[in-house]
Amino acid sequence: MFHGNWCGAGDADRASPIDALDRACRAHDLCYERHGRGACLCDKAILETTATLVKSPEVPEAVRSKAATVNSLFSAALCTETAKIPR
Repeated sequence: MFHGNWCGAGDADRASPIDALDRACRAHDLCYERHGRGACLCDKAILETTATLVKSPEVPEAVRSKAATVNSLFSAALCTETAKIPR
């Protein structure tokens, strides 16, 4: 799934997030960079944020729908604690 500048693969240009969902994806990506891919705390955070977005009447329907998709994907995925190797 692609949305904005941070949701989905290919965020190498590091452009600013376009909305609340894109900010959540950015926070998730940066969390993975800090804690390692599959870090449960990162996945739990995006689950909480996307659940809030889905319920918010201020969020456009198209964004709520995409937030629900992101939430479903991370709900179904098992978080795996792959620790980041210190440099």
